[in-house]
Amino acid sequence: MTSIRRRIIVANSMRVLGASLLMVAMTISLPVPATAVTPALDAYVSQPFVQGPSSPGAEIETFDTSCPSTWWLSFSNNGSRTGPCSSQNGNIWGGASTTSGTPTKTDPSHQTKYGMISRGQTLTIQLTSPASYVGFNWQAGDPCNTLTISNGGTTLTTFTTEDLMGMIYSGSIGSWSSNDYLINPARSQWVGQPFAFIHLVGVHGLTFDKLTFTQTCSGGFEFDNFTIIDAPVTLDPTTVVAITDTTPPDADADGVSDFEEDEDGDGISNPFEDTNDDGVADSLQDSDGDGINDYVESIRALANTGVPTSGGLLLGLGLFAVGLTLVIARRRFRGKLVSSASQSVHR
Repeated sequence: MTSIRRRIIVANSMRVLGASLLMVAMTISLPVPATAVTPALDAYVSQPFVQGPSSPGAEIETFDTSCPSTWWLSFSNNGSRTGPCSSQNGNIWGGASTTSGTPTKTDPSHQTKYGMISRGQTLTIQLTSPASYVGFNWQAGDPCNTLTISNGGTTLTTFTTEDLMGMIYSGSIGSWSSNDYLINPARSQWVGQPFAFIHLVGVHGLTFDKLTFTQTCSGGFEFDNFTIIDAPVTLDPTTVVAITDTTPPDADADGVSDFEEDEDGDGISNPFEDTNDDGVADSLQDSDGDGINDYVESIRALANTGVPTSGGLLLGLGLFAVGLTLVIARRRFRGKLVSSASQSVHR
């Protein structure tokens, strides 16, 4: 386009000098300055329910036996771990059921283990040599999850769950449902926190050599199927969308996203306060001990998944009947005591 514009300008000037000069000018090959290409790190998210990479030649760390000291051990470019990291059994918060790049929903019996760091922890993965692609299954993202990408000691970028949520609800995902990202696909269960496979791709020569995970408040940073590829990666634009600088949800329009609201100013966002200091966010407490946290139970209606099963209804009715029987029995017992006491007084 630069060459075409320049030739038009030159042609217009030559018309003033005559047709002969114009013809000479049009035959001159004008130099076209090279367009500067800036190295960049592009971020993409796969369509809902994808739990693994979609590119061939991927080396995947699954955490199925442990969170090892060396990631991708059998690969030419492995990563040395510094800092705590644990392998956890699959549950509502994490644990993929496949390494496939095809959207997959399963029941909990197919879940495998996943990697995790907890409150106040930092995990660093130092690569043997710089890479231009890494992907992972970001699970149950919360406002305290932070991933920093660096090269040679210089921070390239930082990703948070807010970046991910801003993209999911920006309207840029086309026909995909935003709420589908809030379902744990390995359990087909509504969680209310994002589950997504993320792709980080260095372009125009950009590479990175260090990944740093931090969890700044209660809860955990859960991840699975961490993937590295040495060859150039091209993603299918029909199965991924770019994570751009979009505006995250802000229900009260105060300029602070819903994921970072902090009414008491203690540095911890409202949904993840921990008033009883038990290491579990208030919104993630499980008051009734049914294995489903209070936050999930309170928002299930939004996804229209809160209809109890027949087994749950029967159990609830059974517990109600037992409770009612105990109340009646207690009242009858207290009535007998009052009657006996009354008879004693009259005697």
